[in-house]
Order: sequence, then C-alpha cells, then structure tokens
Amino acid sequence: MTFRLAYYSRAHTISDIVVLAPEDGILFVGDLFFKDGLPGFNEWLDPDVERWRAVLDEVLGEPGLCETVVSGHGAVMTRADLETQVRYAFDLWNGLARAFQDGKTLEEARCAFDLASRYPDLAPRNIKDSLGRTVHAENIRKIWKHLTAGSGPLGCQGARGDQEA
Repeated sequence: MTFRLAYYSRAHTISDIVVLAPEDGILFVGDLFFKDGLPGFNEWLDPDVERWRAVLDEVLGEPGLCETVVSGHGAVMTRADLETQVRYAFDLWNGLARAFQDGKTLEEARCAFDLASRYPDLAPRNIKDSLGRTVHAENIRKIWKHLTAGSGPLGCQGARGDQEA
C-alpha cells in the first residue's frame, strides 16, 4: 500500500497534513474536515490559504483519487461531502476578502454570506460552541480579523472556490 503525505502548512493547526492512499481512494484529513460539522478557521494562526488551496486542488483534481474521506472525528465522508466543505471554506474566504477590498463593513459582509441560502446542506451542521457562537459566525469573525490585521494574502483563487459572496 502506498501513502502520499501532503503538508498543508498552517490551516486548522500550525502543521497540518493529509494522507492519501491512492490505490484505495482513501484520504485521511485529520481535523481539517469532518462530516458532522463545518470546517473551522483558527483565530490564532496566520493561515496559509494559498497552500491549503494547492493541496486540496491536487487531491481533488484527479477523479477517483479520493472517494472515501476519513476525518479525525465522526463518520466517514464521501468525496462529494469533502468537495462541499471545500467550496464553503474558500467561498467564505474569497467572499470576505472581496468584501474587505470593496470597503464593506463586517456586518455587510456577514449579511452577504448567509449559510442557509448558500449551503442548505451544511446549515444543520452549524453547531454552537460552549459560548453559544456558531461555527459559521466564528469563521466570519476570524477571517475578518485576519483580513483587517493586514497579514497574508487577501484571497485565494482556485477551481472550487469562485462563488461570489
């Protein structure tokens, strides 16, 4: 059995990797994605969004390369499950980056990215943390904080994250 490791750099933690077993079509994603939740951006990291995009484009770029996705928590995912979560993560990042570049306020950006209308299948997974904040609302806050701090790239282009915010 062959395993391919892909280093994400800073995404969910300071040193994320995914492991691909290409002959079996299995991708191990750790805590980056999981079936019963939304992908979360980490506030204390300066995420390397371009690297995150490059790794996902590579892994998802070949049909059949990963049909089964095993995460660090919960049920096994399908490729379609992962693609939806990837689209969400990069649509959100790119949409907020565009809103920031266009001089929008955080509230205007938040209103433009309604989870239930854009991703109705993901909306039920928008769980609350111990302080009553939803993952989606926290993702918006964390990305906006990153963008307003002026660090890192403001956007990330790729085949699966081009939806307008």
